[in-house]
Amino acid sequence: MKNISVGLFGDIENVGRELGKKGTSTDITLYNYKVGDDAVLYVEPTRYQERIQPLIYAINMTDYALVFVDEIKPELGETFLALDMF
Repeated sequence: MKNISVGLFGDIENVGRELGKKGTSTDITLYNYKVGDDAVLYVEPTRYQERIQPLIYAINMTDYALVFVDEIKPELGETFLALDMF
């Protein structure tokens, strides 16, 4: 059984819904995908623009990060710096 968690960061809308089944949703949203004994947990910092804590929580939970870029914005820079620090 292999379990990994992947963070979804940047300009994302409905990406998590395409990747897995929606689970818990508060400051962060969890999406679950399972094939046989292997599972992937996708973590999205849903309320990141309003508060910085969801970004930090999501980064702490992830093994890998996917960053989606539509345009260069200050939030993207914050995300890259936070990912680099962790």
